[in-house]
Amino acid sequence: MAHFVDKVVLKDSDGKVIDRGRHSSFGDTGTRKKFVFRKKGESYPKNITVEVHKNDGTVKSYKIPEPSKRYD
Repeated sequence: MAHFVDKVVLKDSDGKVIDRGRHSSFGDTGTRKKFVFRKKGESYPKNITVEVHKNDGTVKSYKIPEPSKRYD
């Protein structure tokens, strides 16, 4: 399961890429990849989109209204 995600991209409200996650390690005893970004969440603008690109070519998008908060 940990190898299903290829990359994670952050986009601003206009759809412009503002950051790309870097794979740093594996979490949850190796069951998922951990990605890190250049800044802390509160440093990103409001209303960003997180795109999760999977190895099978599908993309899952999540709207994040306030990046300083946690969304599970």
